[in-house]
Amino acid sequence: MSDIKREMIEIIKTSTTISGRKPRLVVSDLGKEFDNGTTARYCADNGIKLQPTPARAKELNGVAEKSVDTVKNHVRTMLLAGRVPDHMGWKYALQHHVYLWNRTHIGKATSKTPYEMMFKREPSIMHVGVFGCDAYVHVDRSQRETTFSPKGEPGIYLGHDSRINCATVWMVHTGKILRVKDVIFREGSFTHIKAEVSGNRGSVASMDIADLFPPAEDDLVAESLGNDGDDDDGRDDDGVDKLETIDDSDSEVAQDDPRYEVSAIVDKRLRSDGGTDYSVKWKGYSSTTWEPADVIRQDAPTAVKAYEDFVAKRSSARVTRSAARRSATVSGQHVQSSSSSDYDGDDDDEKSSLAAVRFAAAKCL
Repeated sequence: MSDIKREMIEIIKTSTTISGRKPRLVVSDLGKEFDNGTTARYCADNGIKLQPTPARAKELNGVAEKSVDTVKNHVRTMLLAGRVPDHMGWKYALQHHVYLWNRTHIGKATSKTPYEMMFKREPSIMHVGVFGCDAYVHVDRSQRETTFSPKGEPGIYLGHDSRINCATVWMVHTGKILRVKDVIFREGSFTHIKAEVSGNRGSVASMDIADLFPPAEDDLVAESLGNDGDDDDGRDDDGVDKLETIDDSDSEVAQDDPRYEVSAIVDKRLRSDGGTDYSVKWKGYSSTTWEPADVIRQDAPTAVKAYEDFVAKRSSARVTRSAARRSATVSGQHVQSSSSSDYDGDDDDEKSSLAAVRFAAAKCL
């Protein structure tokens, strides 16, 4: 219980440090993590009023109770959608929901997310994946058994760890939970969790990370291997990479080009030649690429429209807030101008001129 008491006090301290403002009132139920001498003394020493509510009177603490209900509904949805058992992932689903909510939920009164209100900058969720989806974790060279061991080990994505700022992954082969930075998501696939639940871990194979990304037709990656007593560096006399000739007359080569599906458009930029590019997030891939706008408009018109509508709504909200601030400033200048008319003589001319200058300056804001 002492740990819970300290955690409550740490939450208040963290909120004060991040926001720069100390809370004036803390409303809670009669839970021992709130209604205890340690928390009461801390609040009293720091000028914070601790207000407990009566038992079975949830309506007196409606904001907190509704937030708890929202969290439970979202956690339940993530567990069911990802087919993750409760005992395995409810704690991580809760943390992941809170992380996403603070960066995606836009308040009606502020038109901003909680993250933006707190840190004064727009958040990004490009580094997160779908809860419970298949993941492959990069294995560092020092941890591989041999030179030719797989570079990627299969896992199950259990959300983002906000404390360490990295992905949380359940490793299929070992059953351990790792916090890792180098991870690739397969957001539309849930085969790893299916194998884990059925007890068939061995059916999930390791994979080379390079196999997850189809190479471009004009992109040739040459890896040099050390040769004992061989000075040949894989290049001819002109410095051009040598290519080994392989007889593939007996092999079947697929002629169909791979198709990529747009998941969302996240940004837009202008090129130096006057053209436009979109930053595109692809389904099944965690990274984004810049693509010509003309091509994306033809291939994914729905995603383009969704992005443009989002930008328009965000710009409209900012313009509305700016107009409201200018209107308040101009109204204040009208009051100053009308009050100056109660005086006579040279003071009237001087103050009228000053009011006119302030009014013109306010219009330019």
